[in-house]
Amino acid sequence: MTMARLRNPFRTILMLFAVLSALLLSLPASAAQRQLNVAVLIYEGVELLDFSGPAETFAVARDEKGEPYCKVFLVSRDGKRLTSQGFVKVTPNYSIKNAPKPDILVIPGGDINSTLEDTAVRAWVNQHVQAKKTVLSVCNGASLLGSLGYLTGKQVATHRGNFEILRALDPSIRILPEAKIVSSNWITTSAGISSGLDGSLYLIAKKFGLKVAQRACTHLEYMAWPGIGAKSMADFIHEENNVEVQGGNARTQEKVWGISTLLEWLAEDEPIAAVNLKYQQLLASSEGHDREMLGTNALQEISLWLYSVATNKKVSLRMAELNAAANPHLPDAQLTLARLFTRVGKRDDARRIVSQILRTHPKDAGALKLSRTLRK
Repeated sequence: MTMARLRNPFRTILMLFAVLSALLLSLPASAAQRQLNVAVLIYEGVELLDFSGPAETFAVARDEKGEPYCKVFLVSRDGKRLTSQGFVKVTPNYSIKNAPKPDILVIPGGDINSTLEDTAVRAWVNQHVQAKKTVLSVCNGASLLGSLGYLTGKQVATHRGNFEILRALDPSIRILPEAKIVSSNWITTSAGISSGLDGSLYLIAKKFGLKVAQRACTHLEYMAWPGIGAKSMADFIHEENNVEVQGGNARTQEKVWGISTLLEWLAEDEPIAAVNLKYQQLLASSEGHDREMLGTNALQEISLWLYSVATNKKVSLRMAELNAAANPHLPDAQLTLARLFTRVGKRDDARRIVSQILRTHPKDAGALKLSRTLRK
């Protein structure tokens, strides 16, 4: 009897503890308690607004008490300082080896060619996309997803200057030219540069609610976002073939980029000599960044990385042939074609080009190295 009386207080305490625990669990979690990791991938030549826009947008997503919903950090291949936009020095928070696992991964655009061929970065991105973590691409950051096969047969948004490059990577990709963002399952693609703000606000609204996204938008004073005065996401997001789309991107008709036109020509079967004539006229009428993208150095780089990551090698090989035809006395242009000929098994053609280079440039290191490879 005495022992029973002694046990009763303990039972009462346990019951009270259980009731209090249930009450605490029923209370809504604070933003800090449900904070998501947002990793923003950066690399040498990354577009400034492409990465800083989404980074700040996710960082200012807060609850009514001002607590952040996201922990935002920058990740690069090696964690070392790099340059964005040619003039801004950026120090990442982490490398891909020590970065926390992201709940949201942002892939910005910019000078992404070398990143498309970086096996370590590709493996890191692939790991998180395969795990079905939320992914947002900005601008030509979609090319990385496309090169990994995640956009095959899908509808996407990207920068207008990237339309034909993305199609060259994978002809099955369907680009929605008037879309600001396109979202399917865990992958969201956004159009050029400032569209990363729209993509970030869309994901904030999906994960934390429209009011949270509107507070973030008000803080940013980004009044161009159609969701700022919306009552629900249905007011500015529509479904199109089982994907969610934010339209209103009528800017795509303003300019046709020279590289897009050239890629269209190269996708056809017109003789390279005929394409070269049109290319010379296109180059002469281009200026600024458009002309830079049509220059021999750009064509060499694009042809090599397209060959490495595209599903169809035809365009990359024809681009190298065009560059060699347009620059018959430039060893680098000839060498790029020889390298691609070697990869596709046209070793006799590669030997012929290397021999021609070494006749006029007998000490060319690249030609000498490829010559030794071709002798094996």
